[in-house]
Amino acid sequence: MVVVVVVVVVVVVVVVVVVVVVVMVVVVVVVVVVVVVVVISCVPLVHLCLALLDPSAAACGVAVVVMVVVVVVVCGDDFGWVVE
Repeated sequence: MVVVVVVVVVVVVVVVVVVVVVVMVVVVVVVVVVVVVVVISCVPLVHLCLALLDPSAAACGVAVVVMVVVVVVVCGDDFGWVVE
């Protein structure tokens, strides 16, 4: 009986650790994607290479604000940044 309890506890701990690691990997991927999108939107040469509109300083400012909002909203629950 004790062995069964120990095995169940170990399995639960392993599952929790795997879930936490997966969530953290997803958060890192989301942050990297958002940063790449902001960098692409703020670099005129990259914009020209992609045949997109040349961004203004205001557009970069808006992009940075949007990035911060997205990161806080997406990652906030995981890190406790968002007060409910």
